[in-house]
Amino acid sequence: MLTEKDYTDTLQMLDAVNATALLKSLNEIVPRIWEEADFYKKGTSWVNSHPIMLLWIGKIASLSYGRDAPYDKWSKAYEYCYARIHGLDVGRNVKPIWLPENEYGGE
Repeated sequence: MLTEKDYTDTLQMLDAVNATALLKSLNEIVPRIWEEADFYKKGTSWVNSHPIMLLWIGKIASLSYGRDAPYDKWSKAYEYCYARIHGLDVGRNVKPIWLPENEYGGE
């Protein structure tokens, strides 16, 4: 089950600047969120909307794109992943949507 430390860590992580480290720490907390969900006989929706999840995911996302969701970047990211799955050479067979040699999402 979740501990007071999990909640304390959640509030402290709001000052973090390293998304990769946050993912590792969140991965350690998620099993305890699931234990709590099981206790209350809840499922994925409950886990996804748990306050700890909302704060961690929001912080990790904000480190990637700031306060406003970058729908344009999400669209480019989707197109890039789709192209890579289907063996398309991004920049040649399809429009240059997200070239790895640039900063991802850059023009």
